[in-house]
Amino acid sequence: MEFFVRFNLSILYSGITQSKESEHVFQLWSIELAPSFLYIYDCKRARQTNARRVCFTKELHGYVYSWKTKSGIRQKKKPGLIDQCEGAEAVADSAILVPSTFKSLFDQLFFSYTDILVLRVYEVLGELPEY
Repeated sequence: MEFFVRFNLSILYSGITQSKESEHVFQLWSIELAPSFLYIYDCKRARQTNARRVCFTKELHGYVYSWKTKSGIRQKKKPGLIDQCEGAEAVADSAILVPSTFKSLFDQLFFSYTDILVLRVYEVLGELPEY
């Protein structure tokens, strides 16, 4: 069975095709999902710009804060941009996969930190099947 992967959130059955090299019959499926973007970033001066780097990380990944009460210590998580955008995920330490619907939000965040970040954005066109 041969699979072709595309992004757009609908599954299409393309029918039965024949290979030109041989008489084998294959079923071709086209899986369409929404386009995604891969953001790969690195901090230019990690040691020198500690406060800006921490602020960026908190906005992106969120953070947990705590306070004391009479009954004990309470904690609450402040969600980051990745937590707020459905489908966005951190795939590595400095790589984030973002659906196209939330690209403008991530562009705004990364644009506000261009002084401390080196950024590359790639459009993801497909996913290879697992071997």
